[in-house]
Amino acid sequence: MKTLSGGFQSIQKCMAHLRAGEILAIPTETVYGLAAVAFDEGAVAKVFAAKERPSFDPLIVHIPSGWGFFDKLDALGITQSSVLSAEARTIAEKLMRAFWPGPLTLVLPRGPKIPDLVTSGLSTVGVRMPRHPLAQDLLRNLQLPLAAPSANRFGRISPTTTSAVIAELGDRVHYVLEGGPCTVGLESTIIHVAPDASLTLLRPGAISRQDVAALTGKEVLLPQKGAPQKSTAELAPGMLASHYAPRKNLTLGSWAEFQAQQANTPEGWGLLLFAKPNDSELAALHSGGARVETLSATSDWSEAAQRLFAVLRQMDENPSVKRIFAENPLHTELPGKESGLALALLDRLTRAAAPRE
Repeated sequence: MKTLSGGFQSIQKCMAHLRAGEILAIPTETVYGLAAVAFDEGAVAKVFAAKERPSFDPLIVHIPSGWGFFDKLDALGITQSSVLSAEARTIAEKLMRAFWPGPLTLVLPRGPKIPDLVTSGLSTVGVRMPRHPLAQDLLRNLQLPLAAPSANRFGRISPTTTSAVIAELGDRVHYVLEGGPCTVGLESTIIHVAPDASLTLLRPGAISRQDVAALTGKEVLLPQKGAPQKSTAELAPGMLASHYAPRKNLTLGSWAEFQAQQANTPEGWGLLLFAKPNDSELAALHSGGARVETLSATSDWSEAAQRLFAVLRQMDENPSVKRIFAENPLHTELPGKESGLALALLDRLTRAAAPRE
């Protein structure tokens, strides 16, 4: 895999590669994505093959700035807003204006130019306008939508740096566009906008249910309370019980639960914390051989989200770490543990700790 720096020549090379039906890795503010032209079903099939991704897991379509309303999206065949009620259309466009470009994906009625493979045969399609300047530079010049799931093998830890992309995909992909570390670090929030204007949170992220509810004046349902046409796992990517997972066993729990487990199995722990232990606790952990990583020394949820996948990957690759224990963010005493980012972190860690499917 060759790394391309930003700039005119790199963007031109990426455009030519994509137009030729090939795939490449691109930066976004959330995680690095593995991109193909969304209208090109053959190219999209290469994304599934490179990731070893099952065909039932739909992809998100990324669009350039300026395409954020239904007149453009419908005209291009990406969405079909005539399926929506007037209220639903108004709400969707209000969300576009408020949160695009940014880490919000809207699941909307699918237009006729989006291939079945992109949506796993669903009548809906996830659409997002990424905020990363290089992703937008590429999209604006290309003037084509890109289907771009995370640039890793299916079910594994999402990549937030080019080195992580290379470690995951190697020579399966020719190019990765270097965009630096991802600033958000967790995948986008996914909201399903139903024809009757009901809203369902399919995947938590940096934009919270509360953010969406405050803007729209509507309750945002959780999947079990909504009535989607298929299961949550089929409607949106990243929603299988096991996902974002390291190779090593990961346990999610409280500090007391970790101490109990360490008493039975004292060696080989990698410990992932949201708050820094006191000096005596830290000394005891180090003397016991534990590798300790605090996601944010200042207990900042944004920093914790940005660092999560990179720290998980480091622990997974460290030969002295045999097993990983992650602190449950809801079990901390930190302020803001009910925030959108804290709940998104809990979602990712819960799936990373789930039994492998």
